[in-house]
Amino acid sequence: MERSFAELQKSGIPGTVLFWMRILLVVIPAAYIIFLIYWMAITGNKIWLKAVGGQILTTCFFTFLLSIVSIAMLFLVWFNKLQNLDKQLRYQIFVALNVFTLFLSCILLALSTYGQASQATSDISDYIVRNPNATIVTSFLSKHPTSSSQTSYILQRTSNAYSVNAVFFAIWLIALIVACACNTMIENAENQEKKAKDEQNLLEKNEADNNNNDNNANNKPQKPAPK
Repeated sequence: MERSFAELQKSGIPGTVLFWMRILLVVIPAAYIIFLIYWMAITGNKIWLKAVGGQILTTCFFTFLLSIVSIAMLFLVWFNKLQNLDKQLRYQIFVALNVFTLFLSCILLALSTYGQASQATSDISDYIVRNPNATIVTSFLSKHPTSSSQTSYILQRTSNAYSVNAVFFAIWLIALIVACACNTMIENAENQEKKAKDEQNLLEKNEADNNNNDNNANNKPQKPAPK
């Protein structure tokens, strides 16, 4: 993951693909962070938190934090800024951060299905019935007086967000899998090349040692034959 573009080009197609997947693993989380900020903003109003709860908001917040950390970790690995850590450990931390972020994204998918939208509709309707004179209720009804506008309000925070979240999740997951596969292919090729060079060096060393032994034997003065 820490190789430069010039180094990756030497690895052929896997290297080129890894370079672009690495770019994608920065762009997608960055765009996802913007979406999460928007999602937190629309699920952070009072009536939603009072009636439906803060599960989506809380999960968005932790996904937001992990997305930032995963980008930061990729840059640290990319520019080889964690030299005090083992190379394999750096790679494992990077993959783990991405996997944890995708896991939270899965939870967000589960919290924003059509079933959850239906439940949110029931929760908000029940809250309105129980608190008809509450300020947040009157404010909500003034902005969303019809059932269709209320439905649109709920879908915007659940199933509509689900579709966008699913796209980010799919692209991120594919990019991570492809990047890991290409990185493994490159490392295996490098290890095989290193092994072949070591074997060649050992063979040349043994051959040189044998030649030196033969030369020493030929140059060794022979004892005169006894009379």
